[in-house]
Amino acid sequence: RRQRQMCIRDSRALDEQTGEDVALKIVFLGPGTEGIRARFDRECLAMNMIHHKHFVRSHAHGELPGARWIALDVIEGRNLADRLLEGAFKPRLALEVARQILLALGHLHERRIVHRDVKSDNVLFVVEDDAPVVKLIDLGIAKLPDESFTPENARLTAAGMTLGTPAYIAPEQAIAQTVDGRADLYSLSVLLFEMLTGKLPFRAADMVTLLTMHVSTTPPLVSELVPSPLTASQAMAEAIDELVDRGLAKTPKDRYRDAQEYIEALDIVLAGLGEDA
Repeated sequence: RRQRQMCIRDSRALDEQTGEDVALKIVFLGPGTEGIRARFDRECLAMNMIHHKHFVRSHAHGELPGARWIALDVIEGRNLADRLLEGAFKPRLALEVARQILLALGHLHERRIVHRDVKSDNVLFVVEDDAPVVKLIDLGIAKLPDESFTPENARLTAAGMTLGTPAYIAPEQAIAQTVDGRADLYSLSVLLFEMLTGKLPFRAADMVTLLTMHVSTTPPLVSELVPSPLTASQAMAEAIDELVDRGLAKTPKDRYRDAQEYIEALDIVLAGLGEDA
């Protein structure tokens, strides 16, 4: 099949086949970059398998001398990590953002892909049709269908951990056990906790201590860290505590079975919140 031609336009590119502007992500390769190349190839494979409103769309990918590239949708927005620097979200906004991420994760999990790196840096806010839309990005360490455990796959996961994953990592991933979609639901729950409180459930000065806390330390309740009541109703505050606490269960079997069950539980809480909550 004829490879699409890409013409560089400033920091973007033009897909001459469709006439669309795209964002061109280029990875330059050299000696000692085998892990980077493997993660980039993994991302390209995963992106070919997904087509969803809450993911950045992939147009094409290919090779250049000493480099590989992927063309993605041009996204005008900011990531969640930057937004959280301004403080916690109101409960309704936090839950609505989490719901959109869960829709994306459900799409992934139906294709037997586990993201393994759900965190604030990998969530973008954009505006589409005058409404805020969340986009999940970065499948560089995703677990692909029928992927076996190999030393190379273990190194890919370890590389992702050093990039900041320990703050959001599921207990089973922290101790190198086999993971499924429920690991992503745990990481999403860490992120939801952070959106609601402005703080992570676990903080430590070193990575080993932080990973140990994910495995064995009981997280605080959301209501324990919010200085004023989450809502006018104590019952709703307790419902939010229960929602997040189940997502942060130490063992996968004690969490939500899948993204859809999590969405259903979240929708019940959303329905009970006031419009200004």
